[in-house]
Amino acid sequence: MVFPLVGRTTRDTYQSTTVLWPFFGWANDPKKGFWSWDGPWPFVRLHHDPQTGTFRTRFWPFYSHYHGDGLDSNWYLWPIVNVRTEEYPTARKTGLYVLPFWQSWTRDDRDAGISSFRKLWPLLQVERTEEHSLRAAFPALNPLWRTPEIDEMYAWIYELYTRERDHEIIRERSWLGLYRRERDAVEDRRSFTLLWARRTYGRTTETSLLFGLLRWRKTASGSLQWLPPAVPGPGWPLARATTGS
Repeated sequence: MVFPLVGRTTRDTYQSTTVLWPFFGWANDPKKGFWSWDGPWPFVRLHHDPQTGTFRTRFWPFYSHYHGDGLDSNWYLWPIVNVRTEEYPTARKTGLYVLPFWQSWTRDDRDAGISSFRKLWPLLQVERTEEHSLRAAFPALNPLWRTPEIDEMYAWIYELYTRERDHEIIRERSWLGLYRRERDAVEDRRSFTLLWARRTYGRTTETSLLFGLLRWRKTASGSLQWLPPAVPGPGWPLARATTGS
């Protein structure tokens, strides 16, 4: 090598050449079917290695393709559009990303089932984490890639409406949690913070007003029963009803 003008390496049937390092270089190994080209670096790279199953084509920033290690990825106008497929021992994940407006992926796992994520920034986000778990929120102001920790701790500040489903339980929440609803096949609870709350199970309805100062129950027979105050309200039991009455 006469650095950085030219360099040459040979080993068995492998040969590589570098010119004006690191801008131009090429290599090949006829015995293994391997060949590679770099130049001008970092804009163009071609790589073909059938022994490891690794293949790369890059004309940066317009287009690049990589296949290897269970990943098949295509970039268009990097870093704007990415289409990718990831293979795991028991799962397959496909994704489409259009920076910064669209994120989507679907993971099909033989053991855990299907999970998916969709985000149209800054309007809508929908996430399916398990076979029977779903979360949808509007708007989706967080510009980052999927960050469930931030969504759990801070999204209530800017989400106007959130809907979550966990098996048979459905939860709804408005901005700042002022309005909430939680329902399943037996019981339905709705509330507007401190001022009004209603609990319905079967044909029985319980209502709470004004911080829980006024509370009453209406049964299936139409009778009205006043309940003791439960400040700050609404005073519903922690355990949900298991049968209607």
